[in-house]
Amino acid sequence: MKGMKAQVAIEFMIILGALLLIAASVAVMSTNNMAQLSDLSLQMEANEIADSLGSKINTAFLEGDGFSTTATIPSSILSRDYELSVRGNYIYVSVDGISIEKPLLSKNVTQGSVAKGDKALRNVRGNVVISDA
Repeated sequence: MKGMKAQVAIEFMIILGALLLIAASVAVMSTNNMAQLSDLSLQMEANEIADSLGSKINTAFLEGDGFSTTATIPSSILSRDYELSVRGNYIYVSVDGISIEKPLLSKNVTQGSVAKGDKALRNVRGNVVISDA
């Protein structure tokens, strides 16, 4: 009888150990997937900001002299700070090691870092000027 109890206890410990090993493996895999999903979400949001501003800049350029519109640049991406700049004919968005660049139709755009918030975009003799709204 004692031998039987010992065997049951050992089998129980083996099964419990196997279940703990499986649970730990699942936890590690789901943590990795969550990190990948977070990076993908950041990348999608950064893409959306670059696409939206790029579309407005391209519209201002194509509409010609005197055209103006507004754009709102979010203060953060998924509660993270980011950098937005226009250099040459590209928009650059950087957040947590993720960098997005989108081409523009014109090189004649205000250069440098673009502050967040409401912006006015104006076409002044073929140059797109970005300023605070």
